[in-house]
Amino acid sequence: MRSYPPPSTDQEFERVCLQFLRLEWTRPLRLYGKKGNEQHGVDIIDLTNPADCWAAQCKLHESTKTLPPAEIRDEVAKAKQFPHPLRRYAICTTGRKTAAAQDTVLQLNVEHAANAQFVIELIYWKDIEMRLEADDVFRESYLVSSHASVRTGLRTEIAPVVTQLSDLREALAGASADAIDAELDRAKRMLEEKKHAAARALLDDLRTKKYDRLTSLQRFRCLANLGAIEFEVGDHGEAGRLMLKAAVEYPQHELAQLNRAHGEYLTGNPEAAWSARRASRWR
Repeated sequence: MRSYPPPSTDQEFERVCLQFLRLEWTRPLRLYGKKGNEQHGVDIIDLTNPADCWAAQCKLHESTKTLPPAEIRDEVAKAKQFPHPLRRYAICTTGRKTAAAQDTVLQLNVEHAANAQFVIELIYWKDIEMRLEADDVFRESYLVSSHASVRTGLRTEIAPVVTQLSDLREALAGASADAIDAELDRAKRMLEEKKHAAARALLDDLRTKKYDRLTSLQRFRCLANLGAIEFEVGDHGEAGRLMLKAAVEYPQHELAQLNRAHGEYLTGNPEAAWSARRASRWR
């Protein structure tokens, strides 16, 4: 199974846990309170039914550190003071799994069952990783999240795409005396000079005011370069959608299949991306 780096901040870990528990519990969970509030050991809560409250606490620890039994008991004691009775309570952690922690949860559940109190669940990062591996939507959301460890991994994964996009921009030169081609050439030069805002403004102007006057090839160039801009500024989903539109506008272009491959990949369709890649001469 692939390994996924855990988040590096409490806020990011809470957001990942929120997505994970929404899938696991199929409940409309929300983040609860904020730093500095009295939260009674609760970071995540289902607010829809006060008589059937499900909640969770997120404990970001170093992967070499454990979640001590005393810390578990302390969080459970806080949860018992929550304004509404809880029915289920999860403690999510990036800490190292230990039998001592699991035995503590088992013992607490025995005590709670005898007193009709909430069920306690212990969730480790390995449990979240298993869901990431199995759920494409959850994995995509995690991969585009903002914390540094994931960004580093994502940059490594898409490095070949960056290289091919550079080749793609070179191949889109289209040196023509036509005024619209001249504007497209100017936008491409701006893109090469990393003047993303200026290039986008010029291409957006072509797309909104002159699009009906553009040939299919010019539309292809406009959309493909807009896609390259969005990719470089970090909006990979929009980049993918623009690249797919470019491929539709001029499917006979030698780079259309490469655009389609990148577009499918960036919009979360790796199998379609691979098919388009095989159909492209740019392998």
